[in-house]
Amino acid sequence: MKIKYFNYFFFLIILLGNACSPKPSQIIEKTDTLQKKDEIHLSFKQGKNEFFVKERNEIIYLKKAPFTIYFNNKEYNWDNKKPYAAQIAITNKIENKKWFVEGNIADYDNVNLFLSAGTGMASSENNQYEKMYVEDDNGHHYLTYDTQEKINRATLVKNLGNGMHRLKWDIDTYKFKHKEHPMKEMKFDVLYLMFFIDKNLNKIVEKGEYHVVDIHFK
Repeated sequence: MKIKYFNYFFFLIILLGNACSPKPSQIIEKTDTLQKKDEIHLSFKQGKNEFFVKERNEIIYLKKAPFTIYFNNKEYNWDNKKPYAAQIAITNKIENKKWFVEGNIADYDNVNLFLSAGTGMASSENNQYEKMYVEDDNGHHYLTYDTQEKINRATLVKNLGNGMHRLKWDIDTYKFKHKEHPMKEMKFDVLYLMFFIDKNLNKIVEKGEYHVVDIHFK
């Protein structure tokens, strides 16, 4: 009799355990949905270490040294009304993160001051961003890959097919208040970055189109 009740009790424990355990699809939904959904596959590489950004808000740790930002995007084509670009705002003030939000960026007076119309910063004469601009009020980098006009502010890494490209931006210098500094002389312990690609070109920051990254320097 005791053996019979023991077997029944053991079977009941297994049944309850299986019912309460999360399914594999549930685990993936929690940790990896945004990465699959946005197709940006944003990452930061420094030396042999590469840090993949999977959530909308993340914290990464880098050395005070050059690094590279990698991302996926389509080609910029103004004539066909497909101006795909990666917009990257970087600030040294944590209070400016209040501007790193979803919403319409077509109007300068909109909530997103750093990405609003007219705040894109000019590149160098060779059409490249040879330095990373750290802003304390507004402004963003506007990275494009344009084979028509040969204005490539991002460097091609690989053609992924279906109009998508793996691109990168190498950073070894930053500029703050009109002064340039090598990355090894980074004066800030933390920088706050917003990365945005308007995938549907509706001039609205939406879920699946952006990441906010706190970069801590060691």
